[in-house]
Amino acid sequence: VMLIGLNGQHAALALYGDGLGSIAVVELQAGSTQHPSGGIVGALGSLPRVQVNGVGGSELATALGTAVEFTRDGIDYVVAGFVAPAAVEAVARGL
Repeated sequence: VMLIGLNGQHAALALYGDGLGSIAVVELQAGSTQHPSGGIVGALGSLPRVQVNGVGGSELATALGTAVEFTRDGIDYVVAGFVAPAAVEAVARGL
């Protein structure tokens, strides 16, 4: 786990796995980097919705990888990796 800066705010970055199969999890205080179009990434707010343990989130799934963003209990999460959607969703649900 590393402390990183994201848009002038502190965030935690955790990496699970090794190499291209790893999955990154970014956690930061909710609303600290809110984009006008919604969500911490902004563009993900208009993408397909996914449920993460009863909380709605957005998912970007491509042939190259997957990103999921959601907010729960005052924390914004982004979970992403060069892996299939099921792998990223499983990590997100385990948080």
